[in-house]
Amino acid sequence: YVGAEGSSLERRLLLRHGNAHPVFRLDHISGDLTKLSSDALLMKRYRYVELARAAGTIGLLMCATGSTYGKSVADRLEALLRRADRRVYRFVIGRVTPEKLGNFNQVDCFVSLASPDHFPFDGRDFHVPIASPYEVEVAFGAREWSGGYVIDLEELLLDPLPNGAPSEESLHVQTLGASARICSFGGITTAAGSGGSIMDPAVAAGAAAIAQAGWAPARASPGLHGVAGRYASEVGHAVGGGGAA
Repeated sequence: YVGAEGSSLERRLLLRHGNAHPVFRLDHISGDLTKLSSDALLMKRYRYVELARAAGTIGLLMCATGSTYGKSVADRLEALLRRADRRVYRFVIGRVTPEKLGNFNQVDCFVSLASPDHFPFDGRDFHVPIASPYEVEVAFGAREWSGGYVIDLEELLLDPLPNGAPSEESLHVQTLGASARICSFGGITTAAGSGGSIMDPAVAAGAAAIAQAGWAPARASPGLHGVAGRYASEVGHAVGGGGAA
């Protein structure tokens, strides 16, 4: 590859061929030759496979900069997602911006059908993940993650979708992090927790036992102030001469 660092063409070469073939970048100004690695980029994109699998509601973005194969890929993805009992919506949109997508907070993950040159690979400004069609097909068992990342939509259409429903693995998802949750789809029984999240049945059972025992979390009482000096069971004066708060 001859050109500048970080270009869309360099990214396409790394994603599609970097796992199977060595890729070099030749700086056309300095003449420096650099060997490139696709490992970091592929690991970053695999995160979107997991996010797509964990999504219950998915929006397909029919972009103005989309490929001529966008409609066919959208039909293909919708069939795949409905087999996995996901809710699917299509959005016809011009330029994709965080402000536009922010109007649809019920969508857990978007899928961009834009051409590879206009795909929003840098999604740091978006409040929800934007996956590629290839990542969605990997997430729901239509193809395997082999390292040969498929970017062009027409190449996706060359392989027919597998028959039948997706495997059990793609219907049960566990994600860890700040919003840790266990999601189940396709009629698998789940226990609902507070705030609309889904709670692990073991955690739900523990919470029920605590409630039955009459334990309650500490509560803040408005209107009180002071410095805690000692426990109620201790004998003597509080530190600093103040009372217990």
